[in-house]
Amino acid sequence: MRVDGAHDLTAMADRITGATRLVIVCNPNNPTGTVIDRDKLRAFLDRVPPICLVALDEAYFEYVDGPAGAGCLELCDRYPNLVVLRTFSKAYGLANLRVGYLIGSADTVASVRDVCLPYAVSGVAQRAALAALDLKDVLLARVEETIAERTRVRAALVVEGWAVPDSQGNFVWLSLGEDAVPFGRWCARAGIELRVFDGEGVRVSIGSESDNDAFLAAAHEWCVRIAAASITGATGRGAA
Repeated sequence: MRVDGAHDLTAMADRITGATRLVIVCNPNNPTGTVIDRDKLRAFLDRVPPICLVALDEAYFEYVDGPAGAGCLELCDRYPNLVVLRTFSKAYGLANLRVGYLIGSADTVASVRDVCLPYAVSGVAQRAALAALDLKDVLLARVEETIAERTRVRAALVVEGWAVPDSQGNFVWLSLGEDAVPFGRWCARAGIELRVFDGEGVRVSIGSESDNDAFLAAAHEWCVRIAAASITGATGRGAA
């Protein structure tokens, strides 16, 4: 992963050997939320040997706003070794039911069917997924609300001095390095739960307006604390 939170596709391609059989690319990326440029993805796929399967994980596809929102399904026609994975666990809210789908060439899909577990998706999960598909208007309205809040939260953080990648998921990423764990504890004391990646950063899920305001208040107080510590000569880092 690059400093800006995006996949380093060149470095990934460089590490593929004749023994490599599977490469997973998360787009939007988790936990940073960044999206891969389509031309760069094509250039990467051109370097992957045909015997190596590329799984493009589009779990957060519904939250992508802008030109990249079309997804990459059409690339499956050009690259037989590419499959696209999508899920009902995120935008559709069916996380506990473990239901999703795979798109790829007919031969690849047939090969996957030969090795996948029988009855892997329960009848309840299948009915829930079908019902969710019938509620497309409700889904889109909820997704638009999340996108609007994500934009507001990121803008507020950037104004305060935080370095925040342009997330296209239902979360934002703060690269904190050694301060990831202390910041996570700071937010926990304020009743806010984050996904902490020790030594790297934190992923902040976008919630309701009031939940997001509570997080922004905690982030602001953290910055105030760091500024005060700097004035008194204490050590510590926070905003990037």
